[in-house]
Amino acid sequence: VGPSLLAEVPLLASAQLLASGTRSTLKLSNIPRRCGKEEVLAAIQAVGFGEAYDFFYLPLGPQSKKNHGYAFINFKDNETADMFTKIFSGYPIRAKFLEVSPAPLQGLQQNLENFAKTQVPQERWMPNL
Repeated sequence: VGPSLLAEVPLLASAQLLASGTRSTLKLSNIPRRCGKEEVLAAIQAVGFGEAYDFFYLPLGPQSKKNHGYAFINFKDNETADMFTKIFSGYPIRAKFLEVSPAPLQGLQQNLENFAKTQVPQERWMPNL
């Protein structure tokens, strides 16, 4: 199971999670492929969400060392995730505009369990906790 699994979970699962009230994990899409984890995290920090999340993962290709154009971030509560969505939907990074949507997997525990099943070749590819 690789990081791409997170991108392929059906949208129906996201809709069911939203209906249940769980929406603390978001998927950031349209990230420029040459953008590194540090640059995305710097933007998150600059807007004031630096201490609000407990999981951030920007998958990188092992060969290209470029990201896949998306990342996952989990917030400590739903309200902060909602505020982040409002602020970061359309947020510019390197002439691209971020898209924010509920992630297929919700909550810190589900993300950690999913990530534990992946093979990450180097520490720099690991998520921030």
